[in-house]
Amino acid sequence: MNYYPHYIDDFNGATRHLSRLERGIYRDMLDMYYEKEHPLPADERQLFRRLIIRADDEIEAARAVLEEFFKLTEAGWVNARCAREIEEYWAGANARDAGGRAKAWQAADKAIRAANAVGDFDRARVRLADFVKRHGETEASQAMGEMLASLASPPVQPELGFDLGAFMGEGSDAGAVQSNDDRAATALQPQPNRKVTAVELRLANGEGNQNQNQNQNQNQNHKPTPQPPTLIEGSAASAVELSIAFRKVGVQTQPANPKLIELAKQGVTVENVVAACEEATRTKKGEPISLGYVVAVLERWKREAAQISVQGVRTPAAAAPGGRFNPVAHVNRNRVGAGS
Repeated sequence: MNYYPHYIDDFNGATRHLSRLERGIYRDMLDMYYEKEHPLPADERQLFRRLIIRADDEIEAARAVLEEFFKLTEAGWVNARCAREIEEYWAGANARDAGGRAKAWQAADKAIRAANAVGDFDRARVRLADFVKRHGETEASQAMGEMLASLASPPVQPELGFDLGAFMGEGSDAGAVQSNDDRAATALQPQPNRKVTAVELRLANGEGNQNQNQNQNQNQNHKPTPQPPTLIEGSAASAVELSIAFRKVGVQTQPANPKLIELAKQGVTVENVVAACEEATRTKKGEPISLGYVVAVLERWKREAAQISVQGVRTPAAAAPGGRFNPVAHVNRNRVGAGS
């Protein structure tokens, strides 16, 4: 600590009976305690050497101050007031750091999501690395890093489930792809017992190639607009938040988990996740909870909510004196009506 609060009234009240030499040595001891943020050395020779205490009267004064204001422990000479001030200082410093870190993550998270929305994952990773370098790793940054890592390696497309050679025709080479000119030439090859049509003659004279070139030019002039990445900015950010909420209750999830992304897309909130995890914890009673189990709880809640139908409900007419509903009178009246 380069600074510590010095309360004049407290100091004067506690040291008014000391000599000027003892007061000066006490201030030097306090400065050393706060600077090192540690109890004073228990070794008297080492302590006096650092405080430049050499004369006999200085040594006697220093011993008197230690005896009155400090307590000798295994860690050294402890002053209760100094220890409390240091603890409060670091508690405030950590709170300020946490607030600054949270504010910095809001800006970083916004920039990362903007980069993800346009598919610029390299810029997103650079922004994330810059935050971790400046402020350290957090749960949110770790979850975001896992999501970016999953986006860097897209899933492999499954192989086709049918025989391409059989689909193209027996005896055909599935690996060979004919060009447009080759297909036109194949179509014009004479076959037994078959007459050449007028359309084929036009193709042979080059009219077909001309039309084909025109179609190719039109296709080139009308290229489809590139589609943005399938990653949805809002759902991806919510998936990160849901992943953090799951991890806080011991459910290990990844932000890129398809189930987690789908939950976010369907509007599941952090409060929903926390409530479902609490019910799962009560039900499982100490057993590990999986993401699938929590999803089952959410699905059950949805079914139960869908069964509720109270539209148009009205309070029964039977009422006690004063206009309030009396359930006992209502039941008794129904019984009398049924008996008669």
